[in-house]
Amino acid sequence: MFSIGSKVREKKTLVEFERIRKEKVGTAALAAFLVYALIFSLRIFLMEKVSLTGDEAYYWLWGKHLALGYHDDPPMLGWLQAVFTFFSNKVFWLRFPSLLCSTLAGFFLYLFARDFWGDTKKARITALFYFFMPILAISSVASFPDNPLFCFWALTLWSVWRSLKDDRYWLLTGAAIGLAVLCKATSAFLAVSLAMFFILNPKSRFWLTQKSFWKGVIMGFLVSMPFWIWNFQHKFENIFFQAHDHLGKTPLNPLHTFFNYAVLQSLSVSPFLFVLFLLTFAALVKKSLSGDFSSQFLLSFTLPIQGFFLISSFLTHAGIHWALPGYFPLMVAAAGMTQYKKLQKWGLWSCVFFTLFFSSAIAFPQTTARTILPFRTVFQGIGIKRFLHGKDYEELLGYKGFAKKVGLIYQVKQKVSPLFILTDSYDLSSIIRYYTGHSALTFLMNGKGGQFARWDNFQEHKGENALWFSLHPLSQNLMADKTLKKAFRKIGKKQKFTTHESPVTRTFYYYFLTHLKNPKPLERHPSVVLLTSRNSISKME
Repeated sequence: MFSIGSKVREKKTLVEFERIRKEKVGTAALAAFLVYALIFSLRIFLMEKVSLTGDEAYYWLWGKHLALGYHDDPPMLGWLQAVFTFFSNKVFWLRFPSLLCSTLAGFFLYLFARDFWGDTKKARITALFYFFMPILAISSVASFPDNPLFCFWALTLWSVWRSLKDDRYWLLTGAAIGLAVLCKATSAFLAVSLAMFFILNPKSRFWLTQKSFWKGVIMGFLVSMPFWIWNFQHKFENIFFQAHDHLGKTPLNPLHTFFNYAVLQSLSVSPFLFVLFLLTFAALVKKSLSGDFSSQFLLSFTLPIQGFFLISSFLTHAGIHWALPGYFPLMVAAAGMTQYKKLQKWGLWSCVFFTLFFSSAIAFPQTTARTILPFRTVFQGIGIKRFLHGKDYEELLGYKGFAKKVGLIYQVKQKVSPLFILTDSYDLSSIIRYYTGHSALTFLMNGKGGQFARWDNFQEHKGENALWFSLHPLSQNLMADKTLKKAFRKIGKKQKFTTHESPVTRTFYYYFLTHLKNPKPLERHPSVVLLTSRNSISKME
């Protein structure tokens, strides 16, 4: 009797334990869902609140000029812009593709972590690391090529992991890498990472002899075909531009740029989480050397991109977001570092703090500027003045007002004679087109935003007058002044206006240009890199 009663009580205990466990899992899942919904709602609020930047307006124009590729980046963002802004050009729809892609990236990371660990709790921790990463508070609510890249990068991690266990997933892996190629040039590190894994793990090299693997390779090539076709047609212009723009800026002090890169990296993921990632990386290296399959996989998809841009920070001004996909495997690994539970907790809380801090800074730029303004004389060395009057932060304070005044000036001048708008900045031209609807042509002194050379036809405006808008007077841009004198019959007096968003005041300069007599100097300037003549461009397009 005693033994039977014990078995009954033991069975009841197990049933009760299982019920409690399911309740806890259900409660944790519900709490996680509410957190994800909260962060999603915050980002929708920021999408509507934050002013449109010049880069975003430029990418919006990509959607109005569909192509297989663009001077600056592959075509994915332009295609997404075309779809989501087909019926409406409101800022919400312009930015929604980025929010959608960023959210999908978190979902794919969750799937990857769940399959990697076989544990939904660790998968939720991974997703929390991702969704509360401070840098995503900014990038996920703005229309940048990085967000679609994050989506397909995370999908690639999950599909490769599944492919190594089930050959049916190699086609999905190929498609995911091909889609990543259509987003940004840094997708090349996915192929490098896969090659590194096969080098580190000899037992997995048998996949190189399997038809399913090579079917995935063919799938990736076919999906990415638009990128290759466009670059073959344009002499690999996009690839050379990326190399020149990202890796061609040699710093005066390599140690300073490296230190600056490291500090910004720690802030972009939060300091505590950054420390956890360093410890996680060290553990992956140690286990990889001992032959651990899982560690070798995660290390292979972390080291190439992170190592490359870390070294690059000595040689150029590396962007803080360039290496961000390299943190994805570290998030998965860090979620399983049970010996660092306190650091996990502090890492998540520091993520929440910096996410809210950065979100507030971009949502309320005037308040932020007024708060830090008194410190600019006390802490001159940390560059507060340069920050307040820098391009990136000023874009949140003055472009909409700038476009409104341009529209008013244009309406007055157009009553006298037909004219077109001309700027020396792809930012200004894009903003003018977005907010006013007027076509603004661009004369580029530095080669950036080269896609305008394909959209603008100065020959159509021969004999017309123009309004020249710039952030600088022509007296500070002698090359532009010389070129405009060759192109136009007369340059009017310097005029200016200001846009005031307390405490920052921005000044813009404009000139009335009389009679475009010679369009060629505007179309073909020796300082413009990787741009050919208008006629050859039109043939290729």
